[in-house]
Amino acid sequence: MHRADARRDMAELLAAIADGHIRVVLEQIYPFEEAVAALEKTETRHVRGKLVVTAAITPVA
Repeated sequence: MHRADARRDMAELLAAIADGHIRVVLEQIYPFEEAVAALEKTETRHVRGKLVVTAAITPVA
């Protein structure tokens, strides 16, 4: 896939989400410190939506 194709596909996907044609289902949001728990949850194969692991970006001085 070419970069231009990927960008077009991403733009179409984001537009479909914004228009409500595609619904993203989040099951749970985990802080980075609980990433292992998120991984363990995926291994149970009982996940109905997406699991999100967030990471705080700390500025470097």
